Amino acid sequence: MVTVFQVILWSILANIPIGIIAHRRKSLRAPDGIIVAGILGFILFLAHWFYWVVVILFFSSSSLLTKYKHSSRMKQEAMQFAEKGGNRDMFQVLANSGVLLVISLYFLLDKGSWAAPLIHPLSIAGITSIAVVTADTWSTELGVLSSSSPRFILNLKRKVPRGTSGGISTRGLISTAIGSLLIASAFGFVLYSKTNNGLLALIFLLVLSGGVLGSLIDSILGASIQAQFECPSCNKVTEKRFHAKCGGVKTNHIRGFKIINNDTVNFVSALIPAVIVYFVSNSVLL
Repeated sequence: MVTVFQVILWSILANIPIGIIAHRRKSLRAPDGIIVAGILGFILFLAHWFYWVVVILFFSSSSLLTKYKHSSRMKQEAMQFAEKGGNRDMFQVLANSGVLLVISLYFLLDKGSWAAPLIHPLSIAGITSIAVVTADTWSTELGVLSSSSPRFILNLKRKVPRGTSGGISTRGLISTAIGSLLIASAFGFVLYSKTNNGLLALIFLLVLSGGVLGSLIDSILGASIQAQFECPSCNKVTEKRFHAKCGGVKTNHIRGFKIINNDTVNFVSALIPAVIVYFVSNSVLL
């Protein structure tokens, strides 16, 4: 029988090397990103080892894609618009994994360590939230490498520069589906021997479709309500409040809500599909 002390020890041993590697690869900002990610990983592992695994899948694949062709002209062009880069701070960590973190805390308080049930509406919703952020990150990192300019999601006839919030492309949409498929497949693999094929297929489709839906919601929210700014020096539209390329000049707010940044959009776009999937799976399972 596995004791709570063994689980705590395993959690510590599992998270320390991940933190070291992430810091060396500049995937987490020190100290806030590393500290919050460490606490997050510790809690997820205590709730259920698969919660931890699925977040590591998201984080490792996303970090690799962030570095992929990082110095290319297309990615450098896109980075002029993005509010933050691949060196994730504490707010990015919480925005991406916050939904699953809350679910983990609930199960820890209600059932104890390593007792979170995977075939449960809350677990399915939590895994869906990770499918969303994975799909969205894959779409962003690979979509900007498209040979053609992206289209604005609120007006598909309009072309926009790479990195623009709400910009979509065929390559990006395909990457969205693959990213979501990665998480849905991992979940399906773990559940394969635990349930019947019909329920397994339903859970797989819920996570897969929820991930794709969330990525599209992210684009819509980014195009409509996320704060956008304009650099007074070069007149470029950006998510940045200070434009580093122009010497850190303060940018002017031109549209969207000032309080809504990329982290807010990421969290909300992960939460909405998670809530939908929760109610759908709840009607089936309970």
